[in-house]
Amino acid sequence: MTQIYSKTELGIQELASRSLNLAPGLRNALILIDKSRQIDKLKRDALRIGSPADFIEQLLGLGLIVGSVANENSFPLDAKNNLAVTVTQPTIEASSVEFDLQLAQRQLVKLVEKILGPSGERVALSVESTKTDADFLVVARKTKTILVSVRADAASDPLWLNIGL
Repeated sequence: MTQIYSKTELGIQELASRSLNLAPGLRNALILIDKSRQIDKLKRDALRIGSPADFIEQLLGLGLIVGSVANENSFPLDAKNNLAVTVTQPTIEASSVEFDLQLAQRQLVKLVEKILGPSGERVALSVESTKTDADFLVVARKTKTILVSVRADAASDPLWLNIGL
């Protein structure tokens, strides 16, 4: 069985909107991904056009692609060929209140501004441009990675628990 990858709805939206501001090599790799391209050819072509070696893992982590098996079994795989769980709605264990997307966006933007200051404007715009809970979670995960790389104590911010990360 051959592993193949395809764009998610979010991946298709990203190509149209450029809201995540992907690096050119990563964006080019996303463009190459389609259900007909087998993994060996995909990797070869992507590396040839300057994509990072871990482009598949990065795109999977951002929720822009899913993996499946070429024999038409359509179940998502993560970067390690394990079944991937797609989060469609966040769970909030600390509260029984429904997820408030606008509130979560405001809180995350405040945290971005606190840690990154004016240089975090693009990150904040990506957070603000999310339209669904699932899109927000994908952007929030990426944002958390960025914030923690700048300041390690950002990982302990209560916001992450409130939004289920």
